[in-house]
Amino acid sequence: MLKKFLVKIFIIAILCVPTLAYAANLNDATSVLDSGAKEMGYQTGTDMNLELMIGKVIQAFLGLLGVIFLVIVIVAGAMWMTAGGDTKRVQISKDWLTNGVVGLVIVLSAYAISSFIVSTLITNLGTVQ
Repeated sequence: MLKKFLVKIFIIAILCVPTLAYAANLNDATSVLDSGAKEMGYQTGTDMNLELMIGKVIQAFLGLLGVIFLVIVIVAGAMWMTAGGDTKRVQISKDWLTNGVVGLVIVLSAYAISSFIVSTLITNLGTVQ
């Protein structure tokens, strides 16, 4: 597991070296990476504000939760399909599915409620400067 991780890090480092080779120092490297990101349509550190950064973090977190939910559903489905008529294993897989769906509903409901409250406050009070 660690070996695969180190190989991935090594490959990423090799891919980044040609881009950073044009840079004479760290500031040049930042400007080279920022210009490349702007060309690809991404916002850079100078263009991002706090609200956008928090939104990106929440978006990444929700994406991670979606992947976790997908894994739970696949594992529970595999458990159910390989139960072979064993009612105890079928019940365990049903419990996994139920708990996964309940967790996903709770997380998405919390996000929807907080998003509604924040957007309502921003609309009624204006943005805080």
